[in-house]
Parts: sequence; structure tokens; C-alpha cells
Amino acid sequence: MQYDIHLKRIESAHVPDLRDAVAHVEELVSRFLHHTPRIVLCPIKGVAYTVHEGSYETLGEAYRALFTWVNTEGYEAAGAPRELYLVGPAVTEDSSAYRTEVSVPVRKSGPAS
Repeated sequence: MQYDIHLKRIESAHVPDLRDAVAHVEELVSRFLHHTPRIVLCPIKGVAYTVHEGSYETLGEAYRALFTWVNTEGYEAAGAPRELYLVGPAVTEDSSAYRTEVSVPVRKSGPAS
């Protein structure tokens, strides 16, 4: 698998700053292969994200789930959300197979003023 080759190259470089990136890639690949969408908080980076499975037309569902989780768990958005297109029209014509990571930088909410 191409992913394994790149992971071995990254790990063999022994660059500490890349370990977070490797862990992130491993999580994405695991979630993609096992189709277990969920909200994940990456505390080191202060980012919450989820992977939407399906058409871009239903991407709003991922945003609703993400921001509901952010608010429920006592966080607030600390910047603009972003989308990372993992599988899209360049890979497949089947929009139900699209995978899009939706993430938002977060910080713990302070007391209400």
C-alpha cells in the first residue's frame, strides 16, 4: 500500500515534529477504512474535526455535528473552519464515496461575561 511506504519514510526520518502528522494520517486512514465517522479533538493542535462520507450536498450535516460537539464539550471556535477533500470527483464519479474532512480550530470556552 502506498501509504505504508510513505509512513516508513516519515518514521525513518526521525523528525519529532512529524510524529503528530503521522498520528493524524494514521487516524484518518483508520477512520476511512473502518467507516466510523466521529468527532475527534486534537488537543496538541487545538483542532476538532470529523470526516464526512458522502456528497458535497450533505456536507452541512458534518458542520452541524462538528459545531454541536464543539459547543456541547465546552469549546468555542478559534478560527475559520476548513475542508480537506480526501476523496472527491478527481478520484471517483460516485458522490456517495466522497470523503471530506471538516475541521475547526478550537479553544476551551471561558466563563460567560
